[in-house]
Amino acid sequence: MAVPSHVHPLELARPFLEALAQHRPALAALLDSEAPALGPFVGSFHHAALPAIQDRGDYIEAVTSQVRTFQGEAAALRAQARLARSPVVFTANHLCLESMPLTVQSMLVASLGESEDGVLPVEASGLIPADNSSFPAGLLLDGPDPSHLQRLAILPLTKKQRHRLALGLEGFRSIDLESARTKVETLAQEGALFPGDREALHRLLGEVLAHEEVLRHASFADQTAAANLRLWEAWHGENAHAPLLAYLPCESLRLPLLLQDLRREDSLLGRVIFDSDLRDEVLRRLDGVPCCWSQAGGGTTFFWKVTPEGRTSPLRAANDALLDGEGHALPFHAEALEEALRTGQLLPSIFTTLTVGLARGLVQVGGFSQLDYLSRIQRGLAEALAATSYATWSAHLSTGLPLMLTAGLAGLVLRRGPGDLRSVGGIALLAKDGLVETHRTQMRSLPLTEAMLPELPGLVRLVLGDEAYRRLSMPEPAAWAALLEARLPHL
Repeated sequence: MAVPSHVHPLELARPFLEALAQHRPALAALLDSEAPALGPFVGSFHHAALPAIQDRGDYIEAVTSQVRTFQGEAAALRAQARLARSPVVFTANHLCLESMPLTVQSMLVASLGESEDGVLPVEASGLIPADNSSFPAGLLLDGPDPSHLQRLAILPLTKKQRHRLALGLEGFRSIDLESARTKVETLAQEGALFPGDREALHRLLGEVLAHEEVLRHASFADQTAAANLRLWEAWHGENAHAPLLAYLPCESLRLPLLLQDLRREDSLLGRVIFDSDLRDEVLRRLDGVPCCWSQAGGGTTFFWKVTPEGRTSPLRAANDALLDGEGHALPFHAEALEEALRTGQLLPSIFTTLTVGLARGLVQVGGFSQLDYLSRIQRGLAEALAATSYATWSAHLSTGLPLMLTAGLAGLVLRRGPGDLRSVGGIALLAKDGLVETHRTQMRSLPLTEAMLPELPGLVRLVLGDEAYRRLSMPEPAAWAALLEARLPHL
């Protein structure tokens, strides 16, 4: 349908936003609040505080150590200082070569709340298969259909290997990058690339991924961390005032902390797992919560079992043990769990990694889905602690946090053609030689509710499905693009 130019896009987006809000209560709360600009909104995160049950010094040291490995001593000291003054960390990302607009934009938005000499700490989860929608096995590119991203494979995986966890993938090699360069040329000859993307992809493959600081790592996880740091620098160019990025695999960062907690009498997670009264309360109160477990099926209890094929398999609690699908039992015993974690037979679930952070007072920021389930996890833990013998700890976790999210927000768009406006992804940023400070200034002043609009159709499809998307009334793409282009910062 045609849309008058004076109509505010939020009026047209209302059915989409309301439909999402029915499934994501945090979004409903955001819509009911006054809409600040992106800069003040993200900057306010640093005023949030969750009283710590355990000192976060070991977390700071773990981050500092990994940053030192990838970026050197100066960067490590900056990360240490940032986490000492602010417990805010960003946990919306999947472990991949960052090119998908949804997560690239999330990182750009999050960076608006950091000082120029600060650090943006991003923990990316590797508990996803290689063929996940974020496509760890390669890169996601803009294609002719704005609703679907093209895939450019880099890791040469068989059909079986595509289901392996990203965290356990072996790294790519020079020969794999050469193969990807050939694929780029094929796409270019077929007219499947937008102007500038061919050169940007060759730059990424030849300068970023082929750099010795990336290829020297054996694992995909470490290669990804190293590559994304170089990508971040390229996205911002030489003159932009952007914070340093600390991009770290979540599980490899928090697993050592988890192993410590299993041995500590004063650790939250240790008590949740080994105190049977508290464990029963937690299991009951968080049953059915996303990223936890369900007696009716779905999710897993505390840990994932890793199969010989490198895939996850759920566990369920029964009496004093964890049972896998074949009935094999692993007792709730520190030595048994430690051995299984150290040898890679177990990996911590999302509940477990988030609880490691909650215990240390970390303010963990993701998207509106995480905002909902993390608040439910925190509330369920607080109630379980209050119902047993941990009233003091319960009071710590009863502190409410303000509304905080970055995933699903987009502060920068790009016109790909008449009536074709898209939020900017990693390849487009390279093709346009990155951001300048003017872009960041414009993004800081963009109203939060308007930053929800570019990714809105995709989020509706993701959360509600294609059928629900078709049922909602949406303007013609050209009309929608024209309204957004008039209001949003663009390359």
